[in-house]
Amino acid sequence: MSSSEKKESLKGRFHIAVVNHQGEQSFDTKITVYDGWDEFLKAGQGEVGLELPRGLYTVRAERAGMHWEKVIRHEADTRETIQEPLRVSATPVFDTATTHEYYANPSIKWSLTDTRPPIGDPNESMGRLFLFLRTPSQEQYRDENLGANLRLLNSQGELLSDFATGDSIKDDQGFLAFSARAERGLYILRHEGEEPREVPLYVYPELNTQVFLVYNRGLRFETAKIFLPSINFAFSPQDRFTQVADAALTTLQQGGDFFPEDAMNKLLIGKFEDPMLGFLGAHLLLRQKSLDESYLWMVIQNLKELVSSSPDFQALEIMACERLGRALPLRPFDQPPMLRPGLEAVLRLSNEYPELVPEKGLVECIATRLYVDSPWTSWNLTGICEQLYGEKGILDEVWLASDWLATYLKDAIQDKIKWKGEIDLKELARQVGVPTNLVVNMYEALGGSSLVDRLQEWGDDFKKISGIGPAFESALKNMGIRTYEDLAQLGEDKIEEVSSALGRFANRLLEGDWVNQAKNLLSDAFQETGDE
Repeated sequence: MSSSEKKESLKGRFHIAVVNHQGEQSFDTKITVYDGWDEFLKAGQGEVGLELPRGLYTVRAERAGMHWEKVIRHEADTRETIQEPLRVSATPVFDTATTHEYYANPSIKWSLTDTRPPIGDPNESMGRLFLFLRTPSQEQYRDENLGANLRLLNSQGELLSDFATGDSIKDDQGFLAFSARAERGLYILRHEGEEPREVPLYVYPELNTQVFLVYNRGLRFETAKIFLPSINFAFSPQDRFTQVADAALTTLQQGGDFFPEDAMNKLLIGKFEDPMLGFLGAHLLLRQKSLDESYLWMVIQNLKELVSSSPDFQALEIMACERLGRALPLRPFDQPPMLRPGLEAVLRLSNEYPELVPEKGLVECIATRLYVDSPWTSWNLTGICEQLYGEKGILDEVWLASDWLATYLKDAIQDKIKWKGEIDLKELARQVGVPTNLVVNMYEALGGSSLVDRLQEWGDDFKKISGIGPAFESALKNMGIRTYEDLAQLGEDKIEEVSSALGRFANRLLEGDWVNQAKNLLSDAFQETGDE
């Protein structure tokens, strides 16, 4: 028997199947098999089977952005059934690892039961706002006030509800429920704790805006899940459409590139009962490299009939038009979309189409304050601009001291000075995806042309060199060493002079290898310039 025939005779069936929490085959899970050298062999949905020689193989399961890996020793015939990866979710649906009946049952009840009078003048076309906060488990509840520091505001910043003192139902099992009929429009969920932030929520006629959040030693906004079912639709932990929408949100948040076709179809079919499913399906379609353009456009047109006035629809429409090469509908965004990818697209496109983001409006104000820990739009309250609630100006000292845009702008201008480049504020805005007007205002607030003069006189940022802080930087520049080039070209005489001036820290210059670090920074900057 030849070696190849012998090897072939040692092959056996290698079969892996995945089941869900009900013991049924999970076609939502992608299974991939790799050999001992991490080379791809085969992939499938719900199961995978192939003939393999003896050896060690890695099986990778992927579902809704969650991953699971296992190394399997294959001898002759391998047949294994594994559990699908369970995601962690604030939504108490039964296909997750974090759902308990003592949270699922009250979420069903309070999703349609008022905990306070209607918000606004009662009428038949009102929507509903349902908020459900809960701890990860009953055992982890420590008698905290889950609604502490949480407020509900209208679009003018007026207080509507204080969850800590009233308008909601609290339970010693560790949940808080708020449910009320509400007029259509923008509402702001504000948290004033250690991490001050706001989240936009929209209520639509005859829809139930359902919000789920986990409290674990504080509110975890990165866990937020939001749905928009019919106002007559009670939340259901077993509803397949809600489970698919929850999985889609996890996929968006985790950055996964696999979403099963059957689940995608449910999103796009379910949009007629819950527009959020359509929003999520369209966002996932836009992430696909190979796109069925007619299918995407059909989804956009269907959503247009359902929620054409929604900022989330408007953002999706311009994203789709950009992808398909169609003319963009240039309506101004007076209010932000709930889904952050939509807002980021609007901010990016506003550099070419400034009319998308009104000057000194809400969207411009939050552009440099966005959190990126969830698929939802949310922003830091620190130094927020006066157009929101009349508390602070967009360019006040707090803003300038903490805003990353100020630091970015100073660094970018410093680089332009070094390489004698032109300072193009519109291009700088494009590079970071914020409105040009915001960069222009920040530039003027930092001093405009006088900032350029100061930076030119001050030189390079020596704090990029390990071991140099503000004090050492000042000492070097007071001695006339102001650029990386100055530092890189220090001769022995100058090194002795600098070391002497540093006194008891004389050894820092040599031990910290400042000269070679400066040379490396110069080399890196030169390479970047060449690449451009």
